[in-house]
Amino acid sequence: MTVAATTRRAGPFAGNGVTTSFPFAFKVFSKSDVQVVRTDTSGNAATLVLNSDYSCALNPDQDASPGGTVTYPLSGPPLPTGWTIAMIGSLPYDQTTDITNAGRFLPQTIENTFDRIVIQVQQLAEIASRTLQAAVGNVVSLIFPAPSSGKFLRWRTDLLGLENADAGTTSMVLQGLLLDSADNTHGAGMVGYNPALVYPANTMGTALVGFGVTNDATKGAALVGYKPPFTASVGRTLQSRAADQTSVKDFGAKGDGIADDEAAKNLAEASGNTIYFPDGIYHLATVPNLAISWGSGKCYIGGLRVYLRPTPEPASTIFADIMDVPVSSATDGAPALQRAVDYAQLMGRTLTLPRFATIRLNSQVVIKQGIPFNGGPLYELKVFGNHAAIQANFAGHAITVQPQCLTTDKNTGRGQGIVEFHDMTFSGSYAAGAKGIKWGRDGYFGYDLRHSRITNCTFSGAAQGDFVDIRGFGNIIFENVSSEVGCGWAVGSYQNGDFTGDLVFEACQWQGTASIGTITMSALAASGLAELRGLKFHQCNIYDGVMAATAGANGAIGDVWFTDCGLSFEGTPAGVERKCATYSVAATGKLYNIVYRGNYFAGWPGTVLSFQGNVGSTMFGIVIDGNTFGFNPVNALSSPSTVVLFNGFNSPVVSGNQFHGNSATALLYFLNSRGFTVNGNRNRDGNQTYMVTIGGTSENYVTTNNAAYLPGGGAAVVNDFSSASVKVNTNNLLITTQ
Repeated sequence: MTVAATTRRAGPFAGNGVTTSFPFAFKVFSKSDVQVVRTDTSGNAATLVLNSDYSCALNPDQDASPGGTVTYPLSGPPLPTGWTIAMIGSLPYDQTTDITNAGRFLPQTIENTFDRIVIQVQQLAEIASRTLQAAVGNVVSLIFPAPSSGKFLRWRTDLLGLENADAGTTSMVLQGLLLDSADNTHGAGMVGYNPALVYPANTMGTALVGFGVTNDATKGAALVGYKPPFTASVGRTLQSRAADQTSVKDFGAKGDGIADDEAAKNLAEASGNTIYFPDGIYHLATVPNLAISWGSGKCYIGGLRVYLRPTPEPASTIFADIMDVPVSSATDGAPALQRAVDYAQLMGRTLTLPRFATIRLNSQVVIKQGIPFNGGPLYELKVFGNHAAIQANFAGHAITVQPQCLTTDKNTGRGQGIVEFHDMTFSGSYAAGAKGIKWGRDGYFGYDLRHSRITNCTFSGAAQGDFVDIRGFGNIIFENVSSEVGCGWAVGSYQNGDFTGDLVFEACQWQGTASIGTITMSALAASGLAELRGLKFHQCNIYDGVMAATAGANGAIGDVWFTDCGLSFEGTPAGVERKCATYSVAATGKLYNIVYRGNYFAGWPGTVLSFQGNVGSTMFGIVIDGNTFGFNPVNALSSPSTVVLFNGFNSPVVSGNQFHGNSATALLYFLNSRGFTVNGNRNRDGNQTYMVTIGGTSENYVTTNNAAYLPGGGAAVVNDFSSASVKVNTNNLLITTQ
């Protein structure tokens, strides 16, 4: 048989701790013609011994099926992972065939002799393939010079051969290149490193061991140069460059979610540097220092995530999502949001909610305000909603702002501190009785000369008269706030000494229902005085629901302004009496300085403005001026049938108003009222009988310069059936035809 052109090698085969049989496929004459070599993970090779370390089984027909199988080991564990085993040919280099004169000339003997020669040549070719060789196109000598102690080989300058070189000179050159920080191709640019490798002794890897030292600040990166690849950049060592950012892992932190990294964090922060927390989970006992610690890692104390600022810039806001505030309503966000609120207030930073998140609260979140009556820090907070939605999943207010200053201490300055909400939605659609915000609490006081604010917020999804509850708090600006259908507001003072007021509503909107009003204003106290004062509504829109103001026996409501607002009823008026606003004052109560100026009232199927006084109550400064009352279908359910009613009030002024398209019997009705003035009002069209009706015990009043177009057979501008002895009705013009 012929011998195929084949490599006399099998393997190397990688160990896996299981395999013990390793095949080879080259022809041999005996088991001893195979050499087996085992190599460990350090690259150390060992030639194994037949029948001691391994056994060999040859295929019966080495011509038809050359080779066989090596079994290793004969005892002990299989070849481990990371180790290898290989087989090569090991036929002795001799000629064992003796052909004598006149002897037999057997073909098989001759062929085995030729095969043996070819196999020996193949063995030599396999060995040569693992030797140093010059390329065919290069005319160089690979003959080594005579050995010389302390030197190593290098190419001659003519590149035609090798020579001995001084180790010290070359080492200095290499060191110079490695320390060169003026060229980005030197220094760190020429050092390779694989931490998974263990370099053999007496190799370049061990010669450079100093570059891998981690417990000596004069070695390692201190020996490696760094030159940024930028114009005019300045070179320095790699250690200097790495020190620009101090990592908590530089002090032994693991960030593996298992180890306690508190000690490492404390050491890092004690260094005085800015501390970076790389990706990972860090178990701590105290919160990282907000001023110096930052990173993408997640920090936990007792299973609860605590705050780590995400960027190296100083922290101006606290991002709630970093404290695991959820972005969807699938889980309860109250505990995490409360932690975020508390931390933001503790650090004196704003709080930013996750963008477009829906945060479900199974319990109330409390925002403190002011200075506690028993001492403590100033609490205040600005919340940037980032278009997030807050949903209460319980009967009650999702968020409550709780002043810390007692009403009895309101002159101490402890009531200061602002709270703000921006760009968010409060939804009550998640649970029955769910509400939005309760701002204040009975018996406590909050007021700062700086304005608290709610801007660009929406209240929706509930039918609650106190969806927003404001009490015992002052100096708040509401701007671009929308309360959708049935989300009523309750604004009031309810205990002796309480003050609620100085509230500014700019470009806001409310929509009530038949049973839920838009805004309820109350000053009610069992004793002493409760004040609601200083409410300014400008360019607001109020739909459908009644605004009801009540000053109790110990209550005072005053300084309420509506200017340039639109107040309209957009429902179906038939069979419905719906008033726009009602004001009532109990005996000994106070109502003063209520001003409607430049507003538009339309569509109300009931008395539009109703003022009801009582004997002994104090009322003054009621001004209805420059408004337009249009197409208000006051129906028979209203008694008396009028657009504006004053009953038992003192000193109101009604002037410069325009009336058109109203269906009441009288436009203005004064009953048992004193000291009022009706001047310069105009009615352009309508079917009223009178423009002004005056009755009861009304006294000391003036109606003058009013003009009424009453084409439906109106009897007079003024219908006066009072018993007044002091009154002036003059220069009023009745027009019945045009």
